[in-house]
Amino acid sequence: MVELGKLLLTHRPALSIHILIAAAPYIAGRTDKYISTVSASVPSIKFRHLPIVTPASTAATPLEVLTLEVLHFIKPRVH
Repeated sequence: MVELGKLLLTHRPALSIHILIAAAPYIAGRTDKYISTVSASVPSIKFRHLPIVTPASTAATPLEVLTLEVLHFIKPRVH
């Protein structure tokens, strides 16, 4: 998404890009340093952390299913 945002800004520098970040229901790598670097170097790209949602059950649920559940539960907050 960041690279797409940068590409859009090369063609339309007046745009402001907002990237929504939903917390993953699983242990993911830390992105804080990357987000800080991008925010400092490309001020037109802004990151918005969405509230944390917890799926009903995460035990033995495939990663793809968990991701879709989080996106489903977070949708009303994005709207």
